[in-house]
Amino acid sequence: MCPHEASVPNNLHRGANGSLQTSALKARPVLPAPFRQRQDYESKEVIGMHSTLKRVATGLAATATAVTVASTVGATPAFAGTNTSLATLKTPSYALGAGLAYFYHEGEHLRIVDRDADGAGVRIYWAVSDPQGNVYDNGTAYVGGAGNENNVNMTVTDGHTISFTLCVSDNGNRIQATCSQNWATA
Repeated sequence: MCPHEASVPNNLHRGANGSLQTSALKARPVLPAPFRQRQDYESKEVIGMHSTLKRVATGLAATATAVTVASTVGATPAFAGTNTSLATLKTPSYALGAGLAYFYHEGEHLRIVDRDADGAGVRIYWAVSDPQGNVYDNGTAYVGGAGNENNVNMTVTDGHTISFTLCVSDNGNRIQATCSQNWATA
């Protein structure tokens, strides 16, 4: 047999005149041993990947079911509250920011600061309302003396709104022109 005939596929053969002719394949050609081993390895790898994907899909389905059950059985969603700050307004008698207030929703903490040595103090007023707008709590806090501060630990239900009004307070009198307003959510 000539060396080039070794590379002729199994369904081709040389006719009487030397030309290549095709014949129907009766059986699939048998691959040499190194190729058979590789084919077996690839089959096992594909089967292994299929099994791994099936396990991952099952795990994801179980996780999704657990999350759905937890959210419908009684887990409450986390509520994102808001922080806020206020500064008193400028008038001919009082400086801008003579009084400051800061509300931190984490822990419902209110801080009031008197920043100006103008002989007056700072008072903050607040009203707490539920999501339907019903006001159920009012309060006030005062600080006097430049550089002094008052810290108030409030108790407000998450998701409820607090409206604030900050004003300069001179001898117990609210100076309306200095008042600023803002709100936050606990």
